[in-house]
Amino acid sequence: MTLPKWYSSIMFNFFNYLRMKNYLKYTLQNLKSQITIIAMIMFCLSCHETMITKDFTSDLDLISAIKDAKNKVIISKNSLPEETKISISFNYYGNYISKSELAPGLGYQVDLRKHKGMQVANKTVTYFDIDGRMLLADEDFKAKRAVKGKKKGNRKNKDLEDCFDFVYPFTLVMPDVSEIEISDTEGWDFVKAWYEANPEEQERPTFVFPLNILVENSEMEINNENEFKVVAEGCKNGKGHSQGKEDCFEVVYPFTLKMPDSTLITLESNDGKAAVKAWHEAHPDVRGKGVFVFPINIIFEGNEMKINGQDELKAIAEGCKNGKSDDRKKEDCFEIVYPFTLSMPDGTLITLESDDDREAVKAWHNAHLEVKDKGVFVFPINILVEGNKMKIHDQSELKAIAEQCKNGKSDDRKKEDCFEIVYPFTLLMPDGTLITLESDDDRETVKAWHEAHPEVREKGVFVFPISLEYPQGDIVEIDSKEDFEEIKKDCYGDDSDG
Repeated sequence: MTLPKWYSSIMFNFFNYLRMKNYLKYTLQNLKSQITIIAMIMFCLSCHETMITKDFTSDLDLISAIKDAKNKVIISKNSLPEETKISISFNYYGNYISKSELAPGLGYQVDLRKHKGMQVANKTVTYFDIDGRMLLADEDFKAKRAVKGKKKGNRKNKDLEDCFDFVYPFTLVMPDVSEIEISDTEGWDFVKAWYEANPEEQERPTFVFPLNILVENSEMEINNENEFKVVAEGCKNGKGHSQGKEDCFEVVYPFTLKMPDSTLITLESNDGKAAVKAWHEAHPDVRGKGVFVFPINIIFEGNEMKINGQDELKAIAEGCKNGKSDDRKKEDCFEIVYPFTLSMPDGTLITLESDDDREAVKAWHNAHLEVKDKGVFVFPINILVEGNKMKIHDQSELKAIAEQCKNGKSDDRKKEDCFEIVYPFTLLMPDGTLITLESDDDRETVKAWHEAHPEVREKGVFVFPISLEYPQGDIVEIDSKEDFEEIKKDCYGDDSDG
């Protein structure tokens, strides 16, 4: 019997299908085995890599291993882990990556350079583990891991331009003695390009003196490296030349500056400083600075003071430079007790419950820029003198105490010239609370009581007996208030009350 042709064709295709099916099954099984093997290899490599990192008991050990690794390879900055790039942007603000290297199985070494400023091109080398975590050169690795996720730095390498501005143009001499003129803020990019072309160069460029810097509204000429270091030290401590003054007083807007070409620039707010900076950029050849057009007003701790000339301003600035303003001398002598009220020039009454309320006084002045007068106290007010509260009834009493402070003595310090109260002693507060003072530090407890009872004007009284020590070393016990009053009269006359 002869089979039809179509039957042979069907059987042929059927057998081919079976062979193809078996082949595909074999191929898939083989591929599955290969994928499993690859996954196991990758897992083992990962484990091995992690085990290598965990072999180091401190960041310092791992840093040393990365630093000494002979098989480091240069990689692009884009190949760095994201955590590494974030750490650099936060902890090394104002720096750029000049070179990045991978130590296989260990971590990364990253070379950074300062982009601009006084420390331009300053080189910093940082290290990161294989996952991108910044390594800290500290022996106690576990302690550093315990605080992971908290603030890792305070941007200690922050640009010094936060402290002052350069007055353009000026010139830098590069390590190969070539010169680069920095004519504006974009000029720093030429320095960066030079170091990218000379990646192994360790030396930094040097400034050509004299050059000028702008500190707030004042231009300062820098004549040598030592003067620059003085300014840098101020920046390092968080204070620029002008910021030290601002800690002491604040210039009240509006005020006017007379520039070296007699242009008058009136500053209505902080934004007006941009006009001063623009003037200097438009006159790069002028080294002089703008000067105040007097009178101007300044604010001392919420109180406004008129300054009539450069000599007055210089005297106050000198006090700031030495760490004291006239107002701070007063504060060393006495402290005004909250709450108190100021009557502003338009009759507005501002009651200050705490230091935060000084912003309300400042806001009033900002809203009345044309008014130069300051607010005055609404009497009576209370002041705190070495832990003792004193009521002040009028301006003349306050002025008398301020004068004593100016001369270096408060009413309480006069007492101390005559005698000193021996610790411990106890004060009976107006609400019956007893506060025992074991040392000077406990005066803070008395101050805290007054702050907690702002409506109470009376002060604490001694619980007798107390002991007094005289300069010669003699100690006398006082049994009553009457005896104490008699001794005070002997010390400094009949005006001893208070």
